[in-house]
Amino acid sequence: MQGRHYILSEQFLLDCNTMNADCNHTVSVVHTFADIITNLGGVPFESHYRPYSGSKWHCPQHKPRLVNVIGLKRLRPGDEDAMVQALRENGPLSAGINDKMMLSPRGSTDIDEPTEDQCPPEGRNHAVLIVGYSVAYSPDGRTVPYWIIKNSWGTDWPQGDQGYYYLRRGTNACGIAMDVSYANVAVD
Repeated sequence: MQGRHYILSEQFLLDCNTMNADCNHTVSVVHTFADIITNLGGVPFESHYRPYSGSKWHCPQHKPRLVNVIGLKRLRPGDEDAMVQALRENGPLSAGINDKMMLSPRGSTDIDEPTEDQCPPEGRNHAVLIVGYSVAYSPDGRTVPYWIIKNSWGTDWPQGDQGYYYLRRGTNACGIAMDVSYANVAVD
């Protein structure tokens, strides 16, 4: 699927997962992929399911056409160089993160550079999609590598930039490198 971008339904995952995971009860990204492969059989395109609401609804008895998730690749925890390579070669990555700093007021286009004390890596409680990376140059001449992260909280999320979040790369900020995977999908 290299070179193609598909948007799959987050709401379907909330509604139909068999692990009772939702925004208040989290599981690892790998466990979510395993549930999709073993129990759900796939995920529909976002356009073929109800819009994301952030609240769990009932899973429909007659499911829409699903994109088959046929496998997953989990990256070695803490290896941000491997994350860059996987992102370049395979596209967006699913990751677990401690969302504490994502809830803190700041400029929407600022790059978040939390310390481990501010945002402990072991406190991962949210899943996000890493869609890119870049380097910023601060006014004092410092270079700041960062991740471009798509969040599910919508474009009106006050700490985000139209639904995106920018997080320091190379420091495992908020545990971003500890639970990272990507899916292999089959689209007809």
